[in-house]
Amino acid sequence: MPDPDGFVGDFSHGCSFFSLVCLSPSLTLNRVSILSRQLTATYPFFNSLSTGSKNLLEQNARPLQPKKGECLLRQGDPIQGLYLVLTGKVRIYTLAPDGQESSLYTLGPGETCPLALQSLLMEGPHQAWVAADSSTVKLLFLPAQLFRRLYEIEPTMREFTVRVLSMHITKLMGSLGELSVLPMEARLRIYLSKHAAADGKLHATHERIARDLGSAREVISRHLARLRLTRQIKTSRGCIQLLK
Repeated sequence: MPDPDGFVGDFSHGCSFFSLVCLSPSLTLNRVSILSRQLTATYPFFNSLSTGSKNLLEQNARPLQPKKGECLLRQGDPIQGLYLVLTGKVRIYTLAPDGQESSLYTLGPGETCPLALQSLLMEGPHQAWVAADSSTVKLLFLPAQLFRRLYEIEPTMREFTVRVLSMHITKLMGSLGELSVLPMEARLRIYLSKHAAADGKLHATHERIARDLGSAREVISRHLARLRLTRQIKTSRGCIQLLK
């Protein structure tokens, strides 16, 4: 059912979320004008669009609100369009043959998926799995035809695309550097520092951390125990408190 802002969610079908949206446009509401303030605050480049492009956006873009954990895209899916994160978090991950998940990165407000951009530009299938990672996810979905039209006629859309891809390459090189030279315990400390809140607390399970670091839960639990013994962290159920 739609919420008061025109977002639509509550999908429990076997296909991925965006595939369902594109197959059933009646499931979404074209009420982008309600989002204009939030949209331009989160993605300022939309302010620079021409009047004609803004009209195209209002007529064709679709506000969406998936459930937490909902699959938005499956690896190998034909790319249906570009999703812009307005609120909440979206997780991009891969699946090993044994079903183990390994997180690639997480997207927040003001971000979009570089893999989706690459697939749109190359007109190829999506290269990873995508899921809503919080209960507050709100997205703006730009169907492929709309994105390509804006990319063709709007310099700011091309600049946004290049910036997203460039930032992704920079982050990727940093991650590869960590993988090649840092032991797991050092990578874990970096992860805890990066994801902890201002009060030093991180609410996450061992399984979630292992998934994000591409490791096994048992390995992460062992390293967390070492950090606890050396009084670098304090742990409670579902929470890790940094002490140093």
